[in-house]
Amino acid sequence: MLRYVGAGLIRVYQRYLSPRKGYRCAHGVLHGSGTCSSVGLEIMRSHGALAFLRLMPLQSDACRTAVATMQLQSEQDKRRKKKDEDGMDCSAFDAPRCG
Repeated sequence: MLRYVGAGLIRVYQRYLSPRKGYRCAHGVLHGSGTCSSVGLEIMRSHGALAFLRLMPLQSDACRTAVATMQLQSEQDKRRKKKDEDGMDCSAFDAPRCG
């Protein structure tokens, strides 16, 4: 019974709250699928509420790792773009022009 209530609450979140929050799950964006809520829904439906409570922290860790990966990629892209624009490699030194 709790599994159905939990799955219903996740579906309400996915339908009404998630589209309005202004950003997407980093894990889902980075990997193309497997958002936290879709993984949570699958766990809830397949294994129940206790497994959900035990496994969702692992999904949250994976999502935090995805955020860090995407931030690193963004910083690297900015450095590459700066290098392409200036014709200089700004990563090796701290020159005023490389700001």
